[in-house]
Amino acid sequence: MTIHLLGDLFTSKEGVEMKITAGEISSLKPEGLKNQNKTAPGGFQEILDEKMSNKPAEGAVPARVPPMNNIDRIRFDTSPELETKQILASMDSFLVLLETYQRQMGDPLVSLKETALVVSRMEQQSQELYRVWEALPEGEEKDLLNRMLVTSTVETIKFNRGDYL
Repeated sequence: MTIHLLGDLFTSKEGVEMKITAGEISSLKPEGLKNQNKTAPGGFQEILDEKMSNKPAEGAVPARVPPMNNIDRIRFDTSPELETKQILASMDSFLVLLETYQRQMGDPLVSLKETALVVSRMEQQSQELYRVWEALPEGEEKDLLNRMLVTSTVETIKFNRGDYL
């Protein structure tokens, strides 16, 4: 018999409506479960009471702060100048990748399979730099990055389309 919930009433598959109360639910429990304690000794309630009273646990060791050996590696300087340098470095490495692509396309000894690896890296870096481009304020850097992204996208499309076969 399947029971479907309809508000406070339950309807069986046969269409019989019935209301189940909390007393009826408790009568459905096996006898062994009715008389069980809700919390066992050393259980959740005891631990909670202990923590709430701020009484230290038996055999508890006070917490120690780990040594700060690597604090000098953390960079706290998040100035816009540093961010601009990072963006320009990313743009420079992307430009080097575009120049590599240009050299490989001009060299008849380089196979298209080798060039395909460069094209896939161009696609990956284009996607990463597009997010940077979106966040940049209007200016020379944004314009230059836009031109680089357009060039990369056009060359990727032309290469994948087979214009250079």
